[in-house]
Amino acid sequence: MADLFAVIRGTIRNAIDDVQPLLDQHGYRVTPSPQRFDTAEDVLTFARTHTDESPY
Repeated sequence: MADLFAVIRGTIRNAIDDVQPLLDQHGYRVTPSPQRFDTAEDVLTFARTHTDESPY
């Protein structure tokens, strides 16, 4: 994710640390994806081809 957003890994960790209490407060549990990506471009390609899928 750091590559995708052009930030350092610590920035992503800080964002997770900020958001996690809010998710916990509302009882939302993030389910890890079985899909793994090697590059930011792989993430973008996956997102472009799966935009119609929604967990909601």
